[in-house]
Order: sequence, then C-alpha cells, then structure tokens
Amino acid sequence: MSRLNQIALELRELLVDQMRPFKGERVAVFLSSGTDSMCVLHALLAAKAKPRAYSFFIEGEENRFDPVVAKKTADSIGINWTPIPLASDPTAAARKAVLGLGVKSKCDVECGWPMAEALQVVDEAVVVSGHAGDGHFGLTKKVMMHKDLFDVERDRCFENPDYAQVRTLKWFAKCCGKLLFTPWTDPRIIQLLRDLSWRELNHPRQKEIARLAFEKECTLYPPKLHSDLHAAGTGIKEMFQHITEGTRFTNPVAVYHRINSLSLPVLVGQAPSKTSDVEKPLSARPLSTSLCQLLSCDLLTYLSSFERINLLNAWPGSSKKGDLFPARLGAERAKELIPYFRGREVILLGRNVAKAFGLRDEFPLLRYRQEHCCEMAVVPHPSGVNLWWNDEENKKAAATFLKSAMESVTDKLRGGL
Repeated sequence: MSRLNQIALELRELLVDQMRPFKGERVAVFLSSGTDSMCVLHALLAAKAKPRAYSFFIEGEENRFDPVVAKKTADSIGINWTPIPLASDPTAAARKAVLGLGVKSKCDVECGWPMAEALQVVDEAVVVSGHAGDGHFGLTKKVMMHKDLFDVERDRCFENPDYAQVRTLKWFAKCCGKLLFTPWTDPRIIQLLRDLSWRELNHPRQKEIARLAFEKECTLYPPKLHSDLHAAGTGIKEMFQHITEGTRFTNPVAVYHRINSLSLPVLVGQAPSKTSDVEKPLSARPLSTSLCQLLSCDLLTYLSSFERINLLNAWPGSSKKGDLFPARLGAERAKELIPYFRGREVILLGRNVAKAFGLRDEFPLLRYRQEHCCEMAVVPHPSGVNLWWNDEENKKAAATFLKSAMESVTDKLRGGL
C-alpha cells in the first residue's frame, strides 16, 4: 500500500471515529456537491448514524448544480433530503450576517449567512458539516498562484478559531438549541494532513487524499471541483452581487460597513445567566426564544434588530426567586453606560435595570421618555416568573412596542444606503 493510500485510510478512520458517538442517532448533515460534505456524510453512514441531508440555495434556484447533485446523492443512498430555499433579498441577508452574527468580511457575510439561516430550519439537535475542510488543501487564488505560501496559509487558517466562521456558527447553533459539529477541524486531522505537500493533497484530482478516503462511496456521484461556499451552484454569489443596486455604493464591502455603522435600539438586560456566553448578551435561551415568539420573528432577525447589553458582565449567583441582582453594582455600571447611550433609543428589560438608571416604579411602561440625554423605555423582564406577561393585552402591547423598534432599523437601513 502506498504512503498516500495509508494516509487516506487514516483520514477515513479519523472522520468515522468522530461520528461513532452518533451511532443510531438522527443527525442533520449540510450536504453540497463538494468533497468535504460528501466525506462527512459517508463517515456518518460508516459509523451507523442516521443522517438526514439538508441543502440550501436561493429560492427559485433549486435546479442549480449543487442542490441537484446533493439530492441525487441522498436518493442513491436512501436517506432523506430536505431543501432549504433562502430569501433572495441581499440587503436583508447582509443585515442578518453583519448585525446578527457580528461578521464583517465579504467571505464571512456571504458564507456565514446561509449557514445560519439553515441552522434555524433543521429539526435535529446535532448538525454535522464539512466546515473548514478547504483549509487543508490550499485551493485559494493566493495559494494557487504562490504554492510556496501553502504551509503559511494553512497554518494561518487553523490558528484562527473563527476560520470559516466556525466559532460564530457554533455559538449561533447553541442559541438555536443545536450542536454544530465540524469534524474537519479535529486537531488529529490537521496534524495528519499537515505533513503532506500541496501536490500530494491535490494530484491528480483536487482534494485527492479525501477522495481516496471514500473512493467507493463517491463512485456514483463524484464530488465536484472546489468552489467557495458562496460561489457554489446555489445562487448565493449572484444574489450578493446585486446588493449595491439602488444604493450610493459600488462595492458590496462598503455596503456591509455601512450596515455595521447603523445605530440600533439598545436592549439592556440584568446579567448573563450561569451558562450563557458573556460576550453575546441576551442571545441565549430561554430569553431569546421568548422575545422571538413575542416578535413573531426568527432568531437572526431578532439579533440583527437590537444592540444587546447586560448591565452586569458576570452571573451574580442565584436566590430562591431566581438570579441575584446586586443593586449597588448595577447602579455603578449604569453610570458608566449613560455616556454611551447619549442620543440612542434604550429599552430597559425589567424594573431592576430601570432602578439602576434611577427610574422609579411609576415610570410608564412601553413608552419612550427623555432620560439621561437619550430616549429610554421600560419593558417588563420577559421571564417565566413575571406575572405581567400572563395578560394577553400586555403581551400585545409589548409586541407592538418592540416591533416598532425593529421597523425603525429597517427604515434606517433603507435611508442609509
């Protein structure tokens, strides 16, 4: 057996080994026509998992190469395949990526958005994808022109914890109540392939070593040649090319920067929970789920409609009635935030937060009033223990108020472009 065939067998075993915990379990897999996701699918099957394939594309583009090949592959194996058509509004998509996911580069916007939309749709609790597989093979324009840079570029990719939006999308998946699993980022695979040259990895076929790992399985529908996710046969690349139409900008990146500069209404919560991400306030369940239900919107829309801040930066501990709220510390933090809120619309979630800013109990609910050189409003904290939310009329009033704040963002976006 040749050295490359031996390494291909090792690669196969490493991919299958990662899937063994899912034996007998229903698992979602994002399937395109490319090598990375095809290998992941076949590794799941080899581990005796029960994968269900999902493929996304711009609505009306279901006859594109990518979803067609993905469906044929799923049908040939005998697994369920679910199409995910994506809305064809590039400005709305960019808003969700930039303001909702917090990404800014062209690649991150155009590749991160469809993945996040798809994560909101899948039914399974575990989602497996071929994310970051490209980083092993050096098929970017830069490396193709200067192959002496391959090792440097490969190391740069995997030293970045958010390469291919992996960290961002894993956080978002958690917000959706799901686990995003990315087997190509396994350190063992990185080390195994790190010892191979560009030619050994990609000759005579692109991603040769990966193709050899699942040669028999990929015979019927061989993976297509490498293409960036947003440039694949899904219509996504073409959609984003139209984002400058009707605007004063000529470059999509300039549009993304303009979106990033929008002044959003600010939601201010008490503190992170014991398990939530401190750096991503008011995004974790169950709070985000409650707000999305109230607003009749998906998670990406909610996240891209409000700037979100917690008054406290760490979980303060628990009490018999819920989480503690140290009033003195909250008031000190409120003083620090007031200059940042100048001229903004600020929505305080709950009376504890309102009191930290010096607002008394008689301060009216669901109505902006000038305070501290900004427009402040108070919304009762949307927790399950707050009886205010048991009244349907209260819910309707809160929904109307918060939806109005969301619509103001859409108006600002239209006017700013």
